[in-house]
Amino acid sequence: MNVSDEKTVQKLQENFQNYKNFRRKNEFNLQKEILEYQNEADEYQAQGDQWSVNEIQKSIKQTEDTLQRHKDLSQYVREPTLEDYAYRRDQYANFAKTIQQFVSEDELLCFHGTNIAATKHILESGTVSSGASRLGYHTSFDAKGAISVTSINMVDTSVQSYMNLINDMYLPAGCLFVMKAKDAEEYESTVSRMSIKDVDFKSSPDRLVAVVTTPENVERVSAWAQKGGVDMVKVMTFEGFVNNCQRSHHEKISGLRRSSSKVSEYT
Repeated sequence: MNVSDEKTVQKLQENFQNYKNFRRKNEFNLQKEILEYQNEADEYQAQGDQWSVNEIQKSIKQTEDTLQRHKDLSQYVREPTLEDYAYRRDQYANFAKTIQQFVSEDELLCFHGTNIAATKHILESGTVSSGASRLGYHTSFDAKGAISVTSINMVDTSVQSYMNLINDMYLPAGCLFVMKAKDAEEYESTVSRMSIKDVDFKSSPDRLVAVVTTPENVERVSAWAQKGGVDMVKVMTFEGFVNNCQRSHHEKISGLRRSSSKVSEYT
């Protein structure tokens, strides 16, 4: 932690009420938009224009979903702290390059970063799925039945762009779901298309390797995991995951050395 961090957090804390007001205003505007759509749909209904009514109803559904996602996040709004701020900035800068020292592509690991509200949904449902699968329309470039993931070589994208680590300190950070591709062919999809098929942890629990998050979130994320039947041991901090990677790497190296030694005995 440094003086610059302290000043930044102090500024954030001073603007906390303004931030809450901003979110309330956004919710109000979305609710207003829904009412305007509904009035427009009523007018087309009176004219007997069912095609236009159906199109507007799609817009209503999408706006309602946007409002709900906004509300889902709003329940976690809290005043930022210096400890959380410094921790998240450190992981943003260093986590990816640290684990890249210990994780190789032959482990078939893929990474999916998401915000704290989506984490709750994933763990309680037991499935990582795309917006198109859940909602019936695209909320990103993901096709129905597919989720965005990165390989170890591009894990910084999942961490820095999708976990909400530094772009909104008024909300807790999100989580990084570490999963194992079902085979080498699916892992190649992680590399070439940055996506794999939806992953159901309930039917394939071994495919979930870890749920990585900040110390602030461990208790609540563990509770969601327990509710969804996910092994709570898999919920861990960034440091916990790094330690696991280091240990696995060292065990792998030691195993290779022992195997090499045994071969030498017979040659």
